[in-house]
Amino acid sequence: MNGSTRSGRRRTKPTPDASVGSAREAFLALALHDAGRSTEAVQVALLALQDTLPLYGKVVGWYARDLGTAPHAQ
Repeated sequence: MNGSTRSGRRRTKPTPDASVGSAREAFLALALHDAGRSTEAVQVALLALQDTLPLYGKVVGWYARDLGTAPHAQ
């Protein structure tokens, strides 16, 4: 679907409600981890956190998006 909904509108990242912050992403990350999808869990958590990191947020976002795509040394 290329990031678009059936109506053709582009999906956007949900804006956290001030009263709950990034709770949605926190619980999604926990559920992904419980489902054995740890890399995706870390991605969701880091992407939710990046906006709270004024100095390193951009780098954390880059790293999170790169998880699972680049080979890592074991």
